[in-house]
Amino acid sequence: MAALSCITLIVGSISAGALCLTCLGTYVLVLGYAGVALGALPGPLQPESSEWGRALGLPAVMTAVAWIALLVLGPSKPPATLPQRNAARGAEPSKDVSQFLASRPDSEKQALSDALARFAREPAPAPVNVLPRPRVVKGQADAPVHLVEWTDILCPHCRHLNDALEELQQAVPPGRLAVEARQYPLDGACNPDVPQKGDGLRCTGSLALICLEQAPDFWTLRDKLFAAQRTLTRDSLLQIASSGSVSRGQLEACIASPEAAAKLQDDIRYAGLYSPTGTPIVVINGKPAFPTPVFLYALTMASGDPTAPVLTSALPPARRAVAPQ
Repeated sequence: MAALSCITLIVGSISAGALCLTCLGTYVLVLGYAGVALGALPGPLQPESSEWGRALGLPAVMTAVAWIALLVLGPSKPPATLPQRNAARGAEPSKDVSQFLASRPDSEKQALSDALARFAREPAPAPVNVLPRPRVVKGQADAPVHLVEWTDILCPHCRHLNDALEELQQAVPPGRLAVEARQYPLDGACNPDVPQKGDGLRCTGSLALICLEQAPDFWTLRDKLFAAQRTLTRDSLLQIASSGSVSRGQLEACIASPEAAAKLQDDIRYAGLYSPTGTPIVVINGKPAFPTPVFLYALTMASGDPTAPVLTSALPPARRAVAPQ
């Protein structure tokens, strides 16, 4: 199984055009060990009928124990990766961002430089007056960096983005960033762009969040829903969503309303401007962006300008021939 997994990962790396030397070293060691173990088998390759229990029992038990330990003891969110805000320097770009970027590994700096160059090459965004008006925004509406994100309540990467944006807002100067929330459920039951139909839970989650947009505790309730993502059912979703300022009766009535359905379709059509292939979808000042904490931090600290000296002074030149991601 380990050897087959390594082969799968190698094929995936080649397909993605990515090269990880430490990963390749691990693959070589695992494949080499598998070859030695296979060649040194004292008997036939296939166990006798009486040996299957011993061959599969212990590995299965150890795998189950390790999996449960990771679920129980593993961190609920990744450790912080961004520097703390330096209040003494106010809201102006400072040496902080340059020093932070300069301290990153060389491979990460090169990847960030390439990503910023791709962002700079993106076509000019559509005029603001032709885009849908925001319905719910966290931060000042006139912030120089306006980030629009489309999420799915059951998408693990969306949960990570939610954590990253919370960390980002604590790291950048006040007034620099505005976050606009939109919905893009990966369920063909309510999203015509998705061919597969699910059980409707993603649709219910999106409609529930739309119905909470005017609630004063919208962002708090959204955090709670993402935190409970792994165990969400329709009942628990509605219970969490109605645990604040909106009652369950009000919430369920809104979810069933044509107004909420129309807003969801508005979000889906809006996302279609950027040819989405999954979630999360992140757009900064009208241009598609990479939903990684360091990229979002760098661009926000530069007020949305990927060519700002505060960034280019700390990063290597972008590679000319970089395949789009």
